[in-house]
Amino acid sequence: MYIININFSLKRQQLAGIIYSIFTVVNLQQTKNKYNNML
Repeated sequence: MYIININFSLKRQQLAGIIYSIFTVVNLQQTKNKYNNML
């Protein structure tokens, strides 16, 4: 049971990392677009 819990939390951390990466990339794209629109 304990091993399954460790596995689950590791998967959740990986998932959070992936979501955070996607969010960061999207955020960067939006910032770049805003900057380009200002020029």
